[in-house]
Amino acid sequence: MKLEGKIHNLPGHAKAFLFAFLLTLSFGYFTGVLFIKHTTEFTSQGIEESYNGNQTEEEITEDDWENDDWEGENFQPLKYKKSEQEIISIIHEHVISFSLIFLLLGVLVLLTSIPVWLKKILIIEPFISTVLTFGGIWMLWKDITWMKYIVMFSGVLLTITFSRFSNNCYSAIIEKAYLLNKSIFLEYSDSELYHFHYFYFQIFI
Repeated sequence: MKLEGKIHNLPGHAKAFLFAFLLTLSFGYFTGVLFIKHTTEFTSQGIEESYNGNQTEEEITEDDWENDDWEGENFQPLKYKKSEQEIISIIHEHVISFSLIFLLLGVLVLLTSIPVWLKKILIIEPFISTVLTFGGIWMLWKDITWMKYIVMFSGVLLTITFSRFSNNCYSAIIEKAYLLNKSIFLEYSDSELYHFHYFYFQIFI
């Protein structure tokens, strides 16, 4: 069954549904990226501290709480090593969520007209990166500290792939409406241009 280009021929209400889905999903995904920035500062050390803590419970004394500079420029919040239950919960929830996200996006990409070689990369790579990212987090928690670099690298790849996924799908959804607008624009005089804004909503009709 030929899937290439099918997304271009979907009815307007279906395109509107996919557009709203992609917009909401992108908002949620990049909110997650913002959360990672706040918890790790996008550094390898920040990734390690996020899961292994910056002090062990034995190292923390009452003096740490009494003498800690809570409002100073050098304030660094105390972080504990996550429990096994916490780390398993994080990995379980994220692996399932990412698998479903990239399954849905992969189906949409299969319906676009981009080259087949690029489709193969986009539909396979995120699953590999998901396993590397969260498998790496598990091993990092097991004190294999060099895995933090694998986690960082695969996380960056995931975000690049998600962005490319979304860009291709957005383009496929709006491309036909844009070409329709362009052809109509060339056929009419300047006095009639005020009517053309209507055609920008063709993907939703």
